[in-house]
Amino acid sequence: MPSIEVDIDTDDQNDLGDIEADETARHEFQNDYLLDKFRSQMLPSFPFMHLPDTITAQTLETEWPVLFSAVVFVASASAGKGGRGRIMKRLICESLLDFDHTPTNMKRIGLLLAILTYLTWGYDHIFYNDSMPRLTTQAVSLATEIIQSDYADSGSLMEPAAQLFGHDRLRDASATTRHDFLLDRRRAILGCFVLNSAVSTYFGRINTFQWTTQMEESLAAIRANKDCPSDGEFSLLIRLQLVGEKASQVLLRQKMKHQNSIGEAATSPGIVSLMSLRSELQGLGSALPPQVADRRMVMAQVYSTESQLGKITHAISSTVPVMTNQFERMLASMSAGESTVDDTSKTKTARSDQIINLWQCLQSSRNCVLALLDWESGKFCHMSFLQWSQLAQSVAFLHHLTHTIEDQGWDRETVRARVHMPEILDCIIKKLQSVTETSEPGDCGNTVSHLIQKMIELRTSVTDHDTKQHTTQREADAAWERLQTNEGGRGASPCDVTRLDDTFRRTRGPFDYVFE
Repeated sequence: MPSIEVDIDTDDQNDLGDIEADETARHEFQNDYLLDKFRSQMLPSFPFMHLPDTITAQTLETEWPVLFSAVVFVASASAGKGGRGRIMKRLICESLLDFDHTPTNMKRIGLLLAILTYLTWGYDHIFYNDSMPRLTTQAVSLATEIIQSDYADSGSLMEPAAQLFGHDRLRDASATTRHDFLLDRRRAILGCFVLNSAVSTYFGRINTFQWTTQMEESLAAIRANKDCPSDGEFSLLIRLQLVGEKASQVLLRQKMKHQNSIGEAATSPGIVSLMSLRSELQGLGSALPPQVADRRMVMAQVYSTESQLGKITHAISSTVPVMTNQFERMLASMSAGESTVDDTSKTKTARSDQIINLWQCLQSSRNCVLALLDWESGKFCHMSFLQWSQLAQSVAFLHHLTHTIEDQGWDRETVRARVHMPEILDCIIKKLQSVTETSEPGDCGNTVSHLIQKMIELRTSVTDHDTKQHTTQREADAAWERLQTNEGGRGASPCDVTRLDDTFRRTRGPFDYVFE
C-alpha cells in the first residue's frame, strides 16, 4: 500500500513552534506564580525551609522535583480536592520506594521537605484523617536517616564504606553551598520535629521523635543565622513547641509512676516540672524579639501551649483523689507546726487549685482562638497545620469545659455565661465565609466549604444542648421554689456568680494584656 506523504508548509511549522513556545512560557509563568504564592503567603506561617527569590520554579523542579510537585500542589486550587491529594501521596510513596541503594542526604532532604509541605498545607487531616500519622511516620524515618548519616564522620577510621563508594555532589561544592545545605538540613529536621509533635498531640498519639542534643545544636545555629529573616521566628516556634512536648513527656512519665503509687508525693515531681515549664513559657511570651513579623501567630502558639500545660497539670493532679490530696496537706501542715485553722492566705484546698487551673485553661484556649481569628482572611486561608491544630484543640477544649466536663466544683452554667460557644463558632464560620469571598476563585478548593459545614453542625449540636439544658434548669428552679415555698424557707442562689467572677479575674493568664 503506497504511503501518504503530507507536506507541511514552513510557515505552519513556525506557527506550531510558536504555539509550543507560548505554552511552555505560560506553564513556566504559572509555576513561578505558584512558587511565589507559596513563598509569600503560606511559608511564613511555618517557615521550615528557606526559598530565596533567586530560586525559580525551574530551578526547584531540577534540584528537588518531588518538593516542586508538593509546592505546586498545595499552592494551587487542587489542594482542596481529595483525588489530587491521593495522586500527590502516591508520588511521595513511589519516591520513597524508588530510592537507590545509596541515597544522598540531598535526596533525603528534598523528599523530607516535600512530605512536610504536603502534610502542612495539603489538608490531609481533613480528607483522610488517619493517613496523616502514617505519612508523618515516614517523615520521621527520613529525618532519622539524615541524623544517623551525620554520625558517619568522614575521613575517620569509623567512616562507613558507603561514604567512600557513594556519590554526593556536595563534596566538590563551595563552602557557601555547604553552609546553606547544612542550614537546610537543620531546618528540615527541626520542622519534622515540630510537625510530628503537633500531629501526635492532634491525634492523641505518643510522639516517638525525641529531642536530641544534635537538635539543640541545630536550633542554636538557626537562631544565630541572620541571613534568613524567618529563622528567628522559626526558632521561636520550635522552642514553644518544645515546651509543650516536654509537658507531654512529663504526663507520660507520671502515668507510668501512678501505676505503682497514689498520693500527692507521687505527683509532686511532675507538678514541679510543669511549673518550671510554665516559667519558661512566660519568658518566651513576654519577651518577643522585635524581628518577629507576626506577633499574633506567635501569641496563638503561646496561648495554645499555656492551655496544654494547664490541661496536663489538671490531668496529673486528678490522678490523686481530692480527699487523699487534702489529707496529705493537713499532715504536712501539722508536722511543720502550722495552724490548721482555715486561712485562705496560707492554705488552698486541692479542689480550688484544680478549679483555678481550669479557669486558666479556659482563658488561654479562648485567647488562642481570638488570636487566630484576628488574621486577615487571605492569611487565614493559608494557615499551616500547626495553626489549624491549635484552633481545633482550643475549640474542642472550650466545648469540653462548657458542655461535657464532669466535675463537682465546675459550674458549667456559669462557664457558659462567660464563654458563649455559639458566638465563638459563629465568628469562626464568618471568618471562613469571608475567606471564600475574598480569596481567588477556587483558591482553597472545597476545603473551606467542608470546614464551614462541620462548624455549622457543631454549632447546631451546641445550641440544641444548651436549649435542652435551659429547659431542664428552669424545671429544676421551679421545683426548688415550690419546695422552699411549701417549707416556708427562703430560696437560695444555685451558684455564687460573684465569687466565680472574682476567681476568673484572679486567674487571668500572663499574656492577657496583648488583647486589651
